[in-house]
Amino acid sequence: MAKPKKPRPAIVGALEIRLGAWGPVEAKRLFSGYALYRDGTLFGLVMRERVYFKTGPGNLADYHAAGMPPFQYTRSNGRVIATHHYEVPPAVLDDPDELALWADKALAVARGLGLQSGINEAE
Repeated sequence: MAKPKKPRPAIVGALEIRLGAWGPVEAKRLFSGYALYRDGTLFGLVMRERVYFKTGPGNLADYHAAGMPPFQYTRSNGRVIATHHYEVPPAVLDDPDELALWADKALAVARGLGLQSGINEAE
């Protein structure tokens, strides 16, 4: 017998609604969370009830200024991997207009990075 599917976290549906005016956002299962796509481009993640957007030279300073951490995970060999996805500040999540601006920057970065892997080993 197949395991029942876990329900989607409320934050995923809320993001689709809040970003709806910005453009169509599609959330797809990715490992233990969700990937956020617009027009086929992955620009964000939802992991453990936290939202992360893609970062690069065009928007990384915003996340550093807000004191937000990158999404990290630990490999089976114990190495910690930090991605180029940083947590979106709660105040941004609460403001649909500001959220759309941050999402727009994340999408621009995602489109500009092309095929780069988007992960780094944490120091």
